[in-house]
Parts: sequence; C-alpha cells; structure tokens
Amino acid sequence: MYGRIWKWFYLGICIGEDVIFYTKQPNNQAIQTAFNFLRILIYNLVFMKRIFIIFVSLLFITNIYSQGMKKGYVQASLIYPFGTSWINSKEKQFNFSLNLLAGYTGQIKGVEIGTILNINKYNMHGIQIGMFNINKGDMKGFQVGPGVNWIEGEGMGANFSGLFTYQRGRFTGLEFSWFVNINGGDFRGGMGSHLLNFVQKDMYGIQWALGPNVVMGNNTGVQFSWSANVAAKSHHGFQAATLFNYAGESDGFQLAAINVAKKSAGFQLGLINYSGDSSVVPIGLINIVKGGYNKMEIWSNELTSFNLALKTGGRQVYSLISVGVNPFNKNFFWSFGWGPGIHIQFSKRFYGDFDNLTSLVNINEPFSFGAGRTTITDQIRLTCGFELTKKVALFLGPTLHFLFSNNNHLEHDGQYTANGTELAPVFRTALGHFGEFDYAIWTGVCGGIRFF
Repeated sequence: MYGRIWKWFYLGICIGEDVIFYTKQPNNQAIQTAFNFLRILIYNLVFMKRIFIIFVSLLFITNIYSQGMKKGYVQASLIYPFGTSWINSKEKQFNFSLNLLAGYTGQIKGVEIGTILNINKYNMHGIQIGMFNINKGDMKGFQVGPGVNWIEGEGMGANFSGLFTYQRGRFTGLEFSWFVNINGGDFRGGMGSHLLNFVQKDMYGIQWALGPNVVMGNNTGVQFSWSANVAAKSHHGFQAATLFNYAGESDGFQLAAINVAKKSAGFQLGLINYSGDSSVVPIGLINIVKGGYNKMEIWSNELTSFNLALKTGGRQVYSLISVGVNPFNKNFFWSFGWGPGIHIQFSKRFYGDFDNLTSLVNINEPFSFGAGRTTITDQIRLTCGFELTKKVALFLGPTLHFLFSNNNHLEHDGQYTANGTELAPVFRTALGHFGEFDYAIWTGVCGGIRFF
C-alpha cells in the first residue's frame, strides 16, 4: 500500500517538473504569478523528495546490513525501539551497541555502551557499560554499572556495580558492589561489598564485606567481615569477623568475638566459642563444647591460698579461667587470670594437664592496675590427676612462677613502700629489675580437687 502511494507521489512530481520546464509561459500577470508559485512548490517538493530518498535509503541500508551480518552487527538507538534496527534489535546479535537512553538487543559479542539502560535478551560476551545492565542470558567479560547489574544466566569475568549486583546462575571471577552482591548459584573467585555478600549455593574463593558474608552451601576459602560470617553447610578455610562466625561443619580457622560451629575439627579463637564436636581446638574466655573437657577445680599454691578455676574446651585443648585470694597475708590481695592448656588422658583414670595461667594481682584494693599499681603473675603448671569417680579427681604437680610488679605501696615494717615482689615466698630463686618492673622467679607446687 505505502509502496503504491510513494510511486504515484513520485510520478506526480516528475510530471509537474515537465509541465513547468517545457510549457510556454502565459502573458497574463495573474496566471504568471500562479505559474511561478507552482514552480516554486514543485522545486520544494523535488528537494524534499531527494532528502527523503536519501534518509530512507540510509535507514534501509543500515537495517539490511544488520540483517545480513551474523558476526559484525552495529546498532544505535535513542530509546527502544527507536534505533537502527527498530523492534528487531532484540532478536539480533551485535558487535557494537550504543544506547543513548535505553536499548534492547538480542545478544552482544563485543561492546555495549548505554547512558541509562542496557538490556540483552540472550547473552553478553564482551564489555558492557551502563547505569543499569540487565542480561537475561549469560555474561562473559566485563560489566560496569553505577546502578545495578542483573544477570539471569551464568557469569564469568568481572562485575562492578554501584548499588546492587544479582547473579542467578554460577559466577566465576571478580564481583564487587558498593552495597549488595547476591548470587543464586555457585561462586568461584572474589566477592566484595559494603553491606552484604550472599551466595545461595557453594562458595570457592574470598569474600570481604563491612556487613555480613553469607554462604548457604559449602564455603571453601576466606571470609572477612566487620560484622559476621555465615557458612550454613560447611566451612573449609579461614573466617574472620569482629562479632560473629557461624559454620555448619568446620575444619578451618574461626576468629571472632563469638564463634559457633555445629561440628568442628578446626580451630576457634574468640571470647566465646561453641562447637558440637569435641575434636575442635578452642581458645577463648569461655568454650562451650559438646562432649569436651568441661571441668571445675578448687586448688591452692604458695601464692594464693584459695583458687577456683573453670576449664572448658575440646578433648585435648582447653581454656582456663581462675580466681584466687590470699586472706592470710598482711597485704590482702586477690587475683583473676586466664590461660590456655593441653589435656592428655593417659588411661581411664590417670590424666595430665599442662597450662599457662597469667593473672592480674590486686593488692590492698578491689582493683589495681596502671602506673605504679600493676602486679602480674605468670604460672606454668604441669599437673597429674587421678579420677576417684567419673566426676571427682585429685591432682598435684610442679609450677614455675614469674611475678612482675611496679606497685611500691605494699606495707612492710609499718611503711607502705615495699614492692609487689614481697608477695613471693621466701624460697624464691631470683629477684631483679626489668624496666619499671621488679620481678621474682620461683618454683612451687599446686594441687587440688577437680569436679565434673
């Protein structure tokens, strides 16, 4: 229909040209004026005809070129479908795509640049740059979006976004978002964000974030977070966070204020450690280990007459918290300390404990610490025990004591000028001065009773 109209329009213009140029001019002034007006009109129509032919020819040539080239497509668009390929752009593959506002192409193998929105119906292999990038297929290459990068298929390469990155399938490479990364499949590589990294399946590589790192499957590699790390099924590698680490099963290293593992044969370092397996090696203020070494002791030595201690840990490694007091010294003092230890079960009833207990000694006041008030002891203890019953045991063993003090306010002969080393027993083997501290060294004996 449009072709026929154009043919008649073109024929009419050509006949008008012949009439104007080959018809004798009349002498009547009115007719002459009308004839001149008609000539100008025909000239303008001829000029517009030529411009129109050139524009349509270029448009059709570009469209025909894009239809014919299977590996060399070029397209430009203002906003879909207003572009060189019109509505057909979503079914074509291009090597170069330029979208001034928003474009919708079938597939990219090359470069795509857009100021606001790039949409690919299938795959993107190459470089894609735009405020918002959406790929309904796979992405292989380099993708940059100050706004959002969205990939429905699998990905390989580098993906950088300002707000949000979503990957439905497996991704291999580097992924960084200023705020959030979400991956619905496996992830292999490095993932970083400020708020959240989330992997639905397995993770192999490195995650780092200010907010939490979450892997719902198995995690093999490293997780760094200023808040929390989660490996729902298992963790093999290193987890480090300021607040919290969680792993379903762990044979790696957990470092945080609170470490939790349903089953662990690895290492935990934190204030509070929990494990459902006694094979764990926990070092913390409090260790809660199912089936582990959880004991309470009442003991005494030559420095503190009465001590209460709590030992918690795995089958072989534990942490020791102790509080002691000596009410019989003219300078009343009490101590509290912490240290790691190793437990060895020699037989059904005989066992050995080797630990290092470091304590702060508070002299003549509830709490003494700071310049001119500090006294610290370090005890290396090797004890052997015999279990009278399953819940009660006796233990005894040698100790090596180190005492350091810059507290010169102890009472001696009615004057408060003595140093904290006066607390050491008379059989001390060494006295000296190191920096601002005086020190005393001696060997002794400790013994007591163990419960539970």
